[in-house]
Amino acid sequence: MWLFLAAAIVLLGCAAAFTASVDPYQIYHTVSTGRPILDIRLQRFYVAGLARSSDYETALLGTSMLENIPNSAVKRLCGGPAVNLCVSAASIHEEAAVLKLALKHPGTNTVVATLDFNSL
Repeated sequence: MWLFLAAAIVLLGCAAAFTASVDPYQIYHTVSTGRPILDIRLQRFYVAGLARSSDYETALLGTSMLENIPNSAVKRLCGGPAVNLCVSAASIHEEAAVLKLALKHPGTNTVVATLDFNSL
């Protein structure tokens, strides 16, 4: 019994350490090697991680209407690093949740948010 419990704890610890080091949704840290793989089907997961762990002063929030605006364009217009936190087909509740995360971020100076008719 104790051996099984110890093995389970070790196995869960290894899985947690692997997940924290790889961090597929960038919740604990940004990608340290290579380019992050951003799958559009998983936006609702990784946008929260980007809002928490990215280094930015300007956050761009909205739906797919703003999704293709590059961070470099926002940086050029607003000054300072920017992050695009847009989510395809986001409801107003999802946009409000992302806005809360962006406002909690210590470096956020500016938030550019859109309100589309379809998100209401």
